[in-house]
Amino acid sequence: MSPQNTAPLIRLRDAARALGCSPAGLRMMVRRGDGPTAVRVGHLIKFRQCDLENYLVSRTIAPMPTHKSAA
Repeated sequence: MSPQNTAPLIRLRDAARALGCSPAGLRMMVRRGDGPTAVRVGHLIKFRQCDLENYLVSRTIAPMPTHKSAA
């Protein structure tokens, strides 16, 4: 078994808190396919820590360059 498969799974409520959204919002993102990779355990939706981290990295926006006006 790979380390990814043995990592503890994070509950939807805790994952939503970590991402700064509501549990309902995270559930909707998973249904639409634009949220982090999820693991279905029976009727529960759970997440691996590495998948939450990868999701945040994929959503990171590079800082906009600042333009200094010539004075």
